[in-house]
Amino acid sequence: MHKFRNGTRAYITGNVIIRQKDGEVRSLCGSKVKIISGRKNFCLCDIGREKPIFIPTKNLKAA
Repeated sequence: MHKFRNGTRAYITGNVIIRQKDGEVRSLCGSKVKIISGRKNFCLCDIGREKPIFIPTKNLKAA
């Protein structure tokens, strides 16, 4: 059984950094995301930007 189900919310606890379209680097640590698809080692998450991203499950905590 997977830890995260589709459609649930989670907090990012690990160090996750993205580069935005304008070139700015942004840290997502502590932000809340919506799980689109949960797997064993990673989850596809909607962070509220233009594209969903893959985040390892060790960097997520259930909300």
